[in-house]
Amino acid sequence: MNKKRNLGRNIIISGAGSGIGKETAKLLAKSDFNLILLGRDKQKLVETKYLIDETHSNSNVKIYVCDISSEKSIDQCFLKIHKSFSKIFGLVNNAGINLSREDIVHTNVDDWKSVLETNLSGTYYLTKKTIPLMIEEKEGSIVNISSIAGILGMRNRFSYSVTKSALLGFTRSISVDYAKHKIRSNCICPGYISTPLTEKMLNSLSKKDYQALVAKHPLGIGKELYVAEAIKFLLSEKSKWITGANIPVDGGYSLGRD
Repeated sequence: MNKKRNLGRNIIISGAGSGIGKETAKLLAKSDFNLILLGRDKQKLVETKYLIDETHSNSNVKIYVCDISSEKSIDQCFLKIHKSFSKIFGLVNNAGINLSREDIVHTNVDDWKSVLETNLSGTYYLTKKTIPLMIEEKEGSIVNISSIAGILGMRNRFSYSVTKSALLGFTRSISVDYAKHKIRSNCICPGYISTPLTEKMLNSLSKKDYQALVAKHPLGIGKELYVAEAIKFLLSEKSKWITGANIPVDGGYSLGRD
């Protein structure tokens, strides 16, 4: 990646306090992007910023505490962002939750609403506020983080699967509407990765069930860095002719099962 090309380019990352968002922030800092890190937990954002500042003396990292499921919180956050940044080049819609591992009948209404508000409405709020700043930049790249649950039928993942599937259409719609402004929109669908979101589930599996899950990934269980590298590519000049794509980064999970 051309570091000189990235100087002055501002990137927003939601859910930057942990998991894929944190790993992405650390990776992009090496390419001299200015980073705008969003999350609910201030301490986790501070830790991410500390790790970056410790290894990159010239880094430009700003943190903003906000709840992306709240339009009011996003509005207040952008009032602060505008004080430091008048243009945005990249947006990584990474924040997401999975509160319910149930089918539709057993999905709690409150859990359904919370997952919908964070995974889908939150992406809507954040993208809606960011696109005008990308138009000012005269180009932009949006990377939405979906899941293999968004492209495959998975048992007992109703609310999560619905919201992650919706992001595929969300991605295509943005790519068509804003290509005239040289704004690209792409989607990454990760497989099973050990992150704070999946750690509890993975640790609860028996040895036999864990081995069976690993076996469904021809290349093995993934790492946060693998997804971060794909995000970095979609923010780079190397992907400037790619838009509206839904890209599985899943170690082959979506190829099918024996």
